[in-house]
Amino acid sequence: MFSNYIQNLGYFASPNEMLNQALRIQSSQENYKKLMLGSNFGSEKGQKPFSEVKENQKMLIIRHGERMDTYYGPSWIQNSFNRNGEYVRKDSNMPQTLIYRENPYEFEFDPPLTENGLNQARIHGEELAKTGMRIKHVYSSPALRSIQTADKILEGMGLKDRVKIRIEVGLFELMSWQLYIPSSYPWIDKINLKNFGYNIDMNYKSAVLFESLKKDETIYDYYKRSHHVTKRISELHEEGNLMLVAHAPSLEGCSRLLSGETMRSNEEFAAIIRKIPFLSIAQCEKNSQNGNWRLTPLLSSYEKFQRALHSGLNSKRQAHKSQK
Repeated sequence: MFSNYIQNLGYFASPNEMLNQALRIQSSQENYKKLMLGSNFGSEKGQKPFSEVKENQKMLIIRHGERMDTYYGPSWIQNSFNRNGEYVRKDSNMPQTLIYRENPYEFEFDPPLTENGLNQARIHGEELAKTGMRIKHVYSSPALRSIQTADKILEGMGLKDRVKIRIEVGLFELMSWQLYIPSSYPWIDKINLKNFGYNIDMNYKSAVLFESLKKDETIYDYYKRSHHVTKRISELHEEGNLMLVAHAPSLEGCSRLLSGETMRSNEEFAAIIRKIPFLSIAQCEKNSQNGNWRLTPLLSSYEKFQRALHSGLNSKRQAHKSQK
């Protein structure tokens, strides 16, 4: 199981796609090595020195961290609240604090992250910062787990107080994959999120409203919705790196059409999504010359960190299951 999304594509790409992908990776790695060695890359006759070339804009599309119901099962809610509806932490992997809900059972539709999920999101932010990645604009699915992940990544990057989180309904999960969809989804409102300490952009208006989401949404509908939102976000920000924090299907849905590829079949789509672990990242890069986006690999040092972190997470999860 891979944590770098682009590696998953090798399972389903055509020979031409795989060749093009390999050439892009090789080119990116060579350019990065030249930059790190301090060479005069780009300073040949008739070319500008590297420092004068405009840096390509990047978009990180990230799946949220480990969620409570995945780790503890659906019964975690009834075991974690007393008769007064107060949260009671009963295990070290349960979050130390939890945002208040008048009806705790709304967490069934909008679960929070585990303590490991919170910590790992923060560590991901720290590691991204070490690569020199600078994030200027952040968008999140309205799901609490995505907002928490965005918040902790920003904290790890030292940007929690400087970069606001914009909540975009269009980044929510594929609707037809939900076992049950309430008439009014119990997402926590912006005011309560802000009062709890999340740096929410109170002025941003979502490009998509919940009422417009189709309960019987097909994968092709989802591709179109994801592309519409991603394209709109990219057009709002001509400069500055972007971070979209959402769900496993988002890594495919938000990057596929944006990078000029065609929609996948239902079977291919489902097979890829099953291989996307928590906190996986898809990175898209915008060519500063022609404005085209393409899927690009992460720096190899960060890929190694992700693999090590997910290996440890899987070991802990297996140990927890064996204790049940």
